[in-house]
Amino acid sequence: MYKWTLLVLCMLFCSIGNAQIADYVSLSFYHQAYALPGPASWQGTLHPGIEIGAGKTFRESEKTSQFFTARIGGYYHEKIETGIYLGGGYSFEYQALSWLNLMAGADLAYMHTFHTKSLYTLDPESGKYMEAKQFGRPHALGGVGIGAGFGGGAWQPFIRYSLRLETPFVIATPVIPQTALEVGIRRTFN
Repeated sequence: MYKWTLLVLCMLFCSIGNAQIADYVSLSFYHQAYALPGPASWQGTLHPGIEIGAGKTFRESEKTSQFFTARIGGYYHEKIETGIYLGGGYSFEYQALSWLNLMAGADLAYMHTFHTKSLYTLDPESGKYMEAKQFGRPHALGGVGIGAGFGGGAWQPFIRYSLRLETPFVIATPVIPQTALEVGIRRTFN
């Protein structure tokens, strides 16, 4: 199953640009943390995430580009939740040097999370705890990020640091910050 999923993702990754739906596609891996920006957000246990993205240029000049973006991804946080999301946003890039692009952007996404541990409810008839069915919870996820892309060719590695706000989290904490430190590669088709 894993091999088929990987094959389908690779085919999608390579074919999107050929259809000219997008000007670039990207694949990144990241570390997700429930923390405010700073060193605490990338220290400690690794909470892995993966993201596939695409961007379509809507304004371009000699040194700058602006994109509409689409992203799908997910992460696994061992003690809290597993989350999957689908969203879009805006990205701005400035070509600082021939081999260096500086990036900034904002996103908004729908996210669905699932508890990583079993949930139990009290059965009123028997008085025993029974394992509850889990359908997950919907959330809104909004964020901003900065980053840098390297190289001037069709394949460009990049690094990005994002602050995201998840709402609702729990009743006592309606909004919780997340950070993500991403490392990825982007395939440009122009």
